[in-house]
Amino acid sequence: MVSFSVDGVQLYQNKKSDTWIGIWQINNFSPELRFKQRKVLPAIIIPGPNKPKIIDSFLFCSLYHVSALQRENDGQGLAVWDVKTESVINSHILFALATADAVGMTELDGRVGHHGAQGCCLGCNMKGRHKPNSGHYFAAHLRPNNYTVEDCNHPDIDIRSDMPPLSIDAYNKNIHKILSSPDQASFEQNRKVTGLSKPSLFSGLVPELTIPVPRCFPLDLMHLLSLNIPELFISLWHGTLKPHSIEDYWAWAKLVGDLWIKHGKLVEEATPFFPSSFHCAPRNPAEKISSGYKATEWSLYFTGLGPAFF
Repeated sequence: MVSFSVDGVQLYQNKKSDTWIGIWQINNFSPELRFKQRKVLPAIIIPGPNKPKIIDSFLFCSLYHVSALQRENDGQGLAVWDVKTESVINSHILFALATADAVGMTELDGRVGHHGAQGCCLGCNMKGRHKPNSGHYFAAHLRPNNYTVEDCNHPDIDIRSDMPPLSIDAYNKNIHKILSSPDQASFEQNRKVTGLSKPSLFSGLVPELTIPVPRCFPLDLMHLLSLNIPELFISLWHGTLKPHSIEDYWAWAKLVGDLWIKHGKLVEEATPFFPSSFHCAPRNPAEKISSGYKATEWSLYFTGLGPAFF
């Protein structure tokens, strides 16, 4: 059983170098082994320095190889030698998941992204909202006060009952609608309504040996829980998130002035109490929070020290 993962990296700090790397993970290995260098299979390397315009052109060869292995011996599987039984057995290549961050996932699943009108990463029916005269949508569940934007002035959304995940049949119907668009204007309208811009290359794998599209595209919880949410709350409490107007002073901005300095010192003094297995203790946020604060630091700072220090 294999999974695919892709991400973009900056190789140089002061030089544009948008390099993309894709790998295959063998899920049969335990988590302690599957991420070791010798167990990871390289899939693609896109050297940059610019972001590739059509990542599918780079993904195609690797996915074609997996598809061919799934169809090996008329679908009976890849013939391999089993040392234990001293015989040839047929091994099927099962595809589990395709993983990426929220930005990279749009290249894999063909969705419009989280700032589209239908930007849910799971394909639910939650429609976003945008400011007047702007096409940049946000996943706002509650309708703002005095909000009159016509195309997204829907009532409040209850995420516990009003957001069923998109079924596989509904996904396929939406893909058919996209592919049946007779012209560019129809395509753009269908893209806005469905939240899809293209079919996924992963649909070409053998269905019986694959978690079906779009179920094979999981959420990016790491960035949400370890970066996005902590950074948002600290920006609110520290008063660095700019208000809409000068009158909208953030009354909850309490981590300011001398209190922010003392709070940062408190976090720094907690470093000796973190075991080495925790990888990286959070540095002083008053001094280092804008200097490449790592996801591990955000997580330990916000969820580890936060309940006591805040």
